[in-house]
Amino acid sequence: MTKHLKTQVVIDSTRKLIEKHYQDKFTYAIPTWARLTADPEILEVIPLHGLQAITICKQKVDFKVDFKDIKSIKQYVSFLNNQMDISLDIIGYVVFLNKQVYIEKDPSYHMALSQSQNNEIDKYNLSQEKFELIILYLNNKDQIIENLDQLLYQS
Repeated sequence: MTKHLKTQVVIDSTRKLIEKHYQDKFTYAIPTWARLTADPEILEVIPLHGLQAITICKQKVDFKVDFKDIKSIKQYVSFLNNQMDISLDIIGYVVFLNKQVYIEKDPSYHMALSQSQNNEIDKYNLSQEKFELIILYLNNKDQIIENLDQLLYQS
């Protein structure tokens, strides 16, 4: 059985997860008129074919993987994907995303932003890292799970 990952569902779920994480404005020193959000970008996906895929993904590799380098991540994903038995059903996914956090006007703030506030948004967004990796584990219903072992117990 072939099943395709619903990428927009994953992106939307990731965005909500990130926004929930950053929602406390006091912890992250965010002005009341702003909020942290994200525009996550899917870099690579590992479809997990059968339960053996969990073991494949947990194995140690004999080469260096630099999770701050997209080329290195692509090599790692390719290595794992090449070991999958694609004749087996997909039980889940490992998704590598570029987090891409940025600040924007909070939709619940009803006043127009001043030029100074808009400049603050621009300054913050320009200073953000261009690449920040986030790895998500999904079940075969495209729902985020905490770890691959949860796939052992799904029905």
